[in-house]
Amino acid sequence: MGTSPDQVRTEIEATRERPSKQADRLADRTSPGRIVRRRNDRVRGAVSGVRKRVMGTASTTSDKAGPAGRLAPAYVAGRGAGSLPALREGR
Repeated sequence: MGTSPDQVRTEIEATRERPSKQADRLADRTSPGRIVRRRNDRVRGAVSGVRKRVMGTASTTSDKAGPAGRLAPAYVAGRGAGSLPALREGR
């Protein structure tokens, strides 16, 4: 039994598209601008990861600081030096 003309056309189109997609992928990987962008993204991710490990995130830093660390923004926001004793007393 033979193959229908429509099936043959479909197979030919698929065969033609495959090298085209591979060439597009190769061009994308070898484009100087894309190479620089990928490298910059990698470096930013690495620096961000190191910064998070060294300094911690905002939530882990306030958890480590305890109650005074969670109350400190109120002190800075306008209560002034008069609230420092209140922070020590836990108010």
